[in-house]
Amino acid sequence: MKKKFTEKGFTLIELILYVSMAAILLSVTSTLFITVISNQAKYEAVRRVEDAGSQIMRILTESIKNADSIDGPLPGESAGILSIHSKDSSRDPTTITLLDGTINMEEGLNPVNVLSSPEVKITDLLFKNLGGTTTSGSIRVEFMASARNQGGRNELNYSDTFYGTANPR
Repeated sequence: MKKKFTEKGFTLIELILYVSMAAILLSVTSTLFITVISNQAKYEAVRRVEDAGSQIMRILTESIKNADSIDGPLPGESAGILSIHSKDSSRDPTTITLLDGTINMEEGLNPVNVLSSPEVKITDLLFKNLGGTTTSGSIRVEFMASARNQGGRNELNYSDTFYGTANPR
C-alpha cells in the first residue's frame, strides 16, 4: 500500500503571487496616504491665508469706519500707508503700514500692533482714496496674502488678493 503525500506549505508560484498582491496593496495604500496628507496640507495653507486675510480686512475696514478723518492718502491718490484720525484720542493718529511681510498698526502712543500672522506673508498693500472729502470719501484697501512656505513644498504655495472699501463715519 502506498502512502499519500500531502503538502502543507506554499509553492514558489503561490508565494510570488501573494508577495505581488501584498506589494500592489501596499503601493495603493501608500499612494492614497500620501495624497490625503498632501491635500490636508494644502487645505491648511488655504485656510490660514483665507482666515488671516479676512481678519486683517475686517480690522482695516473697521478702523477706517471708526475714523474721524483720513490724513493720507489724499482724495484721488493711492499709497502704501494709511493715516487716519481716530475718535478715540488714545488711538490718534492711527497709521497702518506694511513692513517685512506684516501689516503693522500704530495707534497713538500705543505699541505697534502686528495684524498679520507669522504663517502668512502680506505683500502689495495699497490704500486708495476714492475721492470726496477727508471725512466722507471711501478708502479702497487691497493686499495679497500668501502662505509662508519654509519647506518649499508645492502644495503649500497659495496666495489670494483681498479687496475692501470703507467710509469714515
